[in-house]
Amino acid sequence: MTRFGMLWRRESSGMVGRRESLMVLLVVLLAALLFGCAQKTPSPQPETKTEVKTEANQPQEITLRFLTGSSSTEGSWYTIAVAMSDVWKREIPEIKDITLEFGGGTASVLGIEAGQGDIAITTSITVGDALVGNPPFTKKATHLSAFAAFTNSFYDVAVWKDSDIKTPQDLKGKRIAPGPKGYTSNTLTELMLNCMGMTWDDVKPVFVGDEAPGLMQDGHLDAYATMAAEKDSALVDLSVSRPIRIVPIPDDLFNKMKEKSPGIIRLHVPAGTYNGVDEQVPTIGGKLVVIANPDLPEELVYKLAKTLSENFEKVQGVSDEMAQVQPEDLGTEFGLKYHPGAAKYYGK
Repeated sequence: MTRFGMLWRRESSGMVGRRESLMVLLVVLLAALLFGCAQKTPSPQPETKTEVKTEANQPQEITLRFLTGSSSTEGSWYTIAVAMSDVWKREIPEIKDITLEFGGGTASVLGIEAGQGDIAITTSITVGDALVGNPPFTKKATHLSAFAAFTNSFYDVAVWKDSDIKTPQDLKGKRIAPGPKGYTSNTLTELMLNCMGMTWDDVKPVFVGDEAPGLMQDGHLDAYATMAAEKDSALVDLSVSRPIRIVPIPDDLFNKMKEKSPGIIRLHVPAGTYNGVDEQVPTIGGKLVVIANPDLPEELVYKLAKTLSENFEKVQGVSDEMAQVQPEDLGTEFGLKYHPGAAKYYGK
């Protein structure tokens, strides 16, 4: 082979080697470029939505203060409060608890007025007294709202059937349990005495609550005054042990009392309600009502009214008197403006 041929062959081999090296380099660069693009532009993925739960999404837990207007678990008002509470706690998730607190109908109104309760049972009599500032209220109430109206509540002055107490005037000098201070029965007894020209000094008051029937049975009382349903369980039990009478309230006394307390209405205890009550007895009373704190949220009170109405058979079952109340009766007017939430549900 000539020198030129040998030289050409070496150079050709070198050129081939260089071309192969360039090809390898180009492949590496292209791969790197493609890898980099794949890193910067990911393949499109299906869109997913994640629900973020914040405090605003969660129902706020609520504890309601229910002023039952009753002195113990034996009272008819307490039984109603329990039935209402059970319905609300079962049907409204945000209600964590409902505390049931004792006290009379007057105490219920005072508690709502002072912002120390959310829902309360009382009577239209007590509400009327509060709105005009009658004793024991020292000023006109301005922080009350209506929630519901139930059945009639009777003012009964019970005595033994063979007692010499035939009229309210005959109570003078007698031992009477009108209920503790703050009870509607206490307020009405004092009003009755005043309208007859008497005061507590003219009787022998014993300011007890549920102990009164036992004290009568033991001979420590001559009369027992109470605010109760048409047929009160405590009076039924008392009359079983010994026949009783309900002292009648005559028209002239009723008119004087109503003039002082506009929420009073005329009621009659039916014959046969208690052992010893053989004929209809004229007495006084008011509407059993539920009031609410005006500061409660409208949405919550709407739910309370709606849930109570839709499950009212649970409350109707506590007594014969409540069984007579129908869901459409709950929005009955009783002289107090309804809470906006309740008014919305009742269509007011």
